[in-house]
Amino acid sequence: NDFRVPEGKKVLLQLTSKDVIHSFFLANCRMKRDANPGEITRMWFQTKPDTAGDYDVTCAEICGYAHYMMKGRFTVMKPADYEAWAAEQGRWSMTQYDKTKPDQHWGWDWQGEIKR
Repeated sequence: NDFRVPEGKKVLLQLTSKDVIHSFFLANCRMKRDANPGEITRMWFQTKPDTAGDYDVTCAEICGYAHYMMKGRFTVMKPADYEAWAAEQGRWSMTQYDKTKPDQHWGWDWQGEIKR
């Protein structure tokens, strides 16, 4: 639910759905594309300079009982800020799972140990 891109760059998205048809909607970019189960749909856009900020991502298709909760954040970042954020995410992704560190749990209890 957190989608970040660098300002002034072309962005290619590949969308799919696990269950029903959803519609990925970026109102500030005037872009909407369906995400269909079992197929990949694509959309691209280019962010403009001086558009850094936080915007809403919504589902524009009435997709089920939890449709109203399908929201996300779309953040356009200055290129240097984006590079720093991406580097930090890369370091974070290399963190090994440790069940004694709750900040790594992402909101749910893991079942069993991760095997490598």
